[in-house]
Amino acid sequence: MLKSTEYREHLMQVMQESMDTPEFKKKFQEMLDKAAKEAASNFNTKSFKI
Repeated sequence: MLKSTEYREHLMQVMQESMDTPEFKKKFQEMLDKAAKEAASNFNTKSFKI
Protein backbone atom coordinates (compact mmCIF):
# COMPACT_ATOMS: atom_id res chain seq x y z
CA MET A 1 0.00 0.00 0.00
CA LEU A 2 2.82 2.44 0.79
CA LYS A 3 4.15 2.06 -2.73
CA SER A 4 0.86 2.79 -4.47
CA THR A 5 0.67 5.86 -6.67
CA GLU A 6 -2.55 6.96 -4.99
CA TYR A 7 -0.94 6.90 -1.53
CA ARG A 8 2.13 8.80 -2.72
CA GLU A 9 -0.03 11.45 -4.35
CA HIS A 10 -2.08 11.81 -1.17
CA LEU A 11 1.07 12.07 0.94
CA MET A 12 2.52 14.74 -1.36
CA GLN A 13 -0.73 16.71 -1.12
CA VAL A 14 -0.69 16.53 2.69
CA MET A 15 2.95 17.62 2.78
CA GLN A 16 2.29 20.53 0.42
CA GLU A 17 -0.68 21.69 2.47
CA SER A 18 1.39 21.49 5.65
CA MET A 19 4.23 23.50 4.13
CA ASP A 20 1.83 26.21 3.00
CA THR A 21 0.77 27.09 6.54
CA PRO A 22 2.02 30.31 8.15
CA GLU A 23 3.26 28.34 11.18
CA PHE A 24 5.45 26.10 9.03
CA LYS A 25 6.80 29.03 7.04
CA LYS A 26 7.68 30.92 10.23
CA LYS A 27 9.43 27.91 11.79
CA PHE A 28 11.32 27.18 8.55
CA GLN A 29 12.44 30.82 8.29
CA GLU A 30 13.67 30.70 11.89
CA MET A 31 15.66 27.55 11.13
CA LEU A 32 17.20 29.16 8.01
CA ASP A 33 18.12 32.30 9.96
CA LYS A 34 19.76 30.22 12.70
CA ALA A 35 21.73 28.15 10.19
CA ALA A 36 22.89 31.27 8.36
CA LYS A 37 24.06 32.90 11.60
CA GLU A 38 25.92 29.75 12.63
CA ALA A 39 27.56 29.46 9.21
CA ALA A 40 28.60 33.11 9.28
CA SER A 41 29.94 32.72 12.80
CA ASN A 42 31.96 29.64 11.85
CA PHE A 43 33.29 31.36 8.75
CA ASN A 44 34.36 34.47 10.69
CA THR A 45 36.09 32.53 13.50
CA LYS A 46 38.20 30.18 11.37
CA SER A 47 41.41 30.93 9.54
CA PHE A 48 41.40 29.68 5.99
CA LYS A 49 44.62 28.96 4.17
CA ILE A 50 44.56 29.26 0.40
